[in-house]
Amino acid sequence: MMRREEFLALGGFDEELSLFYNDVDLCKQLWARGRRIRYLVDAKVMHHRGASTRSFARFLVVWHRNRISYYRKNHGWVAGPWMRFVIRLRVWEEWVRIGFRHRDPAARAAERRFLREAQRELWAS
Repeated sequence: MMRREEFLALGGFDEELSLFYNDVDLCKQLWARGRRIRYLVDAKVMHHRGASTRSFARFLVVWHRNRISYYRKNHGWVAGPWMRFVIRLRVWEEWVRIGFRHRDPAARAAERRFLREAQRELWAS
């Protein structure tokens, strides 16, 4: 929570970071201005079972795109390629894990097909 005036002075949320890194980016800006970020252990938030991500068929694609944009914005030009490399390693790791997770070849093939499609979508833009 923060005062509206301060939120507006920071320019609000960065629209390039549509959902998954906009709060992280805002906290970074506040921290740079000398503001403290606090975590309230007793605070409770009701999430409506994925209401934010239900409309995203491939929410991981959006998350990774936001991740690349956030790091590029806040850590310089080299962060974009670095994050792409890290994400490619993570995709490879998931490919291997799928092999261990599924004994059934059809289930394994279906999950790997989904992973390939998501990866194509991620690198398409």
